[in-house]
Amino acid sequence: MIAWLRRPAGRWAFRLLALAISFVVVTRGLGMALDGDGHAFLVAMFLIAWLGFAYVADAFLAVALSFGPVPAPARAHYRGEIPPLSQARQAQVRKLHKAMAEAGVFAPEVPAAELAFASLAANKQRVDWVSVIGALGEADYYHPECDPARWSANMVWDHIPAGWENPPEGKLLAYLWEDEEIIFSWIAVSSLEELGKAGAKATPWYAIDKDMLPIFAEAGIFPR
Repeated sequence: MIAWLRRPAGRWAFRLLALAISFVVVTRGLGMALDGDGHAFLVAMFLIAWLGFAYVADAFLAVALSFGPVPAPARAHYRGEIPPLSQARQAQVRKLHKAMAEAGVFAPEVPAAELAFASLAANKQRVDWVSVIGALGEADYYHPECDPARWSANMVWDHIPAGWENPPEGKLLAYLWEDEEIIFSWIAVSSLEELGKAGAKATPWYAIDKDMLPIFAEAGIFPR
């Protein structure tokens, strides 16, 4: 109901209803009969009161709606034909995607590697760890049916996740730092070397340690 009242059709329906109700209230209040006897003052008062009542009712509705839950703005989606990603670059994406999936970077689900193709092709990005993660993070722009939150629960951007000093058994906190982009993720201890092999030419994953904390602090990156 609230969502409908926020739409133009709902607001205009309410305005017409307010006009109808105010018409009844004002005519009864002024004791007027619409018989064309021509009392100019009463007619003017009638119009002012009629429209004023409807305006106040509409303003009251606007204020009431402002206290209600505001729906999230609709996500924009890509329009037009998505350029193809070359076979060579597709193979690179699949290689990095497989390594991250095996390391446990994605959680709770593992997305299809193909979901990254559209963003990489449309933006003409080189294929590396950060670009593949970023492409999967905005996959819903190109594929409205998917939700990146389903595979992003194990990734943290721009701050060190709390509890990094006490990693889960068999896990370590790894990070990617490329330019101003930094991504943290809990991964299997045994997978750090495999990630290095898969992305030999890309910015590598590193295991976080206490020696990095002053460097992170200088960059404004703190645990939280």
